[in-house]
Amino acid sequence: PRRAARTAPARPAGIDDPRPAPSRRAVFPERPDAPARAAAAGPSMTLNILWWAAFFVLGLALQQALPGTDVLVAGLFLALQERRPFQLAVVLFALILVQEGVGTLDFGTSVLWYLLVITLFFAGRWMFETENWLFVLLLSGCIGLAHYGVIWLMTRLQFIPLDMTRLLDESILQALLTPFVWQCSMMARRWVVPNENNTA
Repeated sequence: PRRAARTAPARPAGIDDPRPAPSRRAVFPERPDAPARAAAAGPSMTLNILWWAAFFVLGLALQQALPGTDVLVAGLFLALQERRPFQLAVVLFALILVQEGVGTLDFGTSVLWYLLVITLFFAGRWMFETENWLFVLLLSGCIGLAHYGVIWLMTRLQFIPLDMTRLLDESILQALLTPFVWQCSMMARRWVVPNENNTA
């Protein structure tokens, strides 16, 4: 005759199960790559703040040595590449405050300048990868032209005398300096942000 399957006897009400309940880790085990994914999620806040502080200090020192240029614009490119909205907003706000503070033109010049830079960045990224040297060189050339146009326009609106030869020299220097500072900053940034996470 076929034997009936044995079933566990019902536990009387009021008696607790001595066996420990399964932990959450046992029910939902961690992924093998969880530590790596957590490390790649982004830089620590302290290290990130220190890096940006050093960038602004060194950038301002270089900008004082090269008057008429915007060395810190490379930081805006890095923030745009990393696609962190809060970081981008803080960096952009800090850039506007710094440039308006050290500049000689009325308020609004830096706002117009950085809005134009952001527009050029997204227009170029629509056609090229941001790591592409052609993108870097074309954007830098456009930055030089934008520098010339913004300064010319704002000085005309404020009736400020302008040395056109000096403005042309500064615009050419801006176009030549931007890719160098951008790439050096990107290499330094990789000490804080993993390589695969610091490009758009």
